[in-house]
Amino acid sequence: MLFRPDRTGYIPIEAALESGNGAAAKMMLNEAERVGSLDRLLGYRNPRYGHTLMMLAVHLNSRDFADIFERLLNFDRTIIYRCFDNEGKSVFHRCTELRFDESLDIIFSVMKNRIQRNSQQIDLSQIKEAFEMTDRKKYTPLHYISSAGKVEMLASLHNFCRNAKPQLQLNFDACFKSSNLLTPLMLGVQKGQFEVCKWLLENGSVDVHFKQHSTCLTALHFAVRAGNPELISLLMKHGANPKFRDSECEGLDGYKTPLDMAVTEEIPNKEACLRCLRRL
Repeated sequence: MLFRPDRTGYIPIEAALESGNGAAAKMMLNEAERVGSLDRLLGYRNPRYGHTLMMLAVHLNSRDFADIFERLLNFDRTIIYRCFDNEGKSVFHRCTELRFDESLDIIFSVMKNRIQRNSQQIDLSQIKEAFEMTDRKKYTPLHYISSAGKVEMLASLHNFCRNAKPQLQLNFDACFKSSNLLTPLMLGVQKGQFEVCKWLLENGSVDVHFKQHSTCLTALHFAVRAGNPELISLLMKHGANPKFRDSECEGLDGYKTPLDMAVTEEIPNKEACLRCLRRL
């Protein structure tokens, strides 16, 4: 019964985890241990969707079930960064896309305890890569955090990186390298997530002039196009240039600086945006 899939292709513990039923999941783990199938269950990976139990455990999102996370990580500590589902998502993608900040905190806490006790070696470089890896939507976990405006997730991540030995230095500009790329900061600007953008600029070591290669648009361009004077002021406070133009922009037909864009295009809050852009 433990490994019999239903019509959706889920075995019972998968259905329990995804529905947030941690009590039922615990019972199944205990039963698997009783019949000698615990390792098989802990290492189970769905053949149809490619996800692991840890990817579904994030739906629990409660410290009441922290022991389930510990059990899974005790079995295989690499499961949080080595495994990706059929959509290219890791455990971190799922936590951040679904906004399960408590689950992310639990995972960081368990990893931190492992590192401090040296009971299991955690490959920190792989943790870094997992947070900078894009899924099939071309989003990293940092993109999902920016899109959702989850500053508390950024703070939790920052705390883990700062206390790791050696400290982890994440690339907060990590993105899918395409002609119309979006960094987490650009996405946060597009979504109007002021607090996330503020955090990234103050703590994330982002390049405020990072630009799309096909358009030369920067985060400030996106703030102008959105007609958001608060974000325009924030970006300019951190060095964004309203007259931004480099050699690559010079060769692009029809390129406009952020100021030119505000002057010549119909944007919301036009006068307020122009006042911010001209306040040099």
